[in-house]
Amino acid sequence: MDDEKLSTNVQLDAGIPNDDFEYAIVDGENGDECTIYPRTCRDDEIVTQWVTAAEHSFVTLAEMR
Repeated sequence: MDDEKLSTNVQLDAGIPNDDFEYAIVDGENGDECTIYPRTCRDDEIVTQWVTAAEHSFVTLAEMR
């Protein structure tokens, strides 16, 4: 993604918006990385309230079913 940051609402599997979380996708050295964090998180809290997944390290819910 050319070092650009995309941040938007997380969509649930059924396409229903989940307003509790946001995500950011960045182009990392080893591929894209997606970080999910609480929408209401203050800047000083965000460093302890996030989860990141590297490209190719996650699958869709449909694939796991």
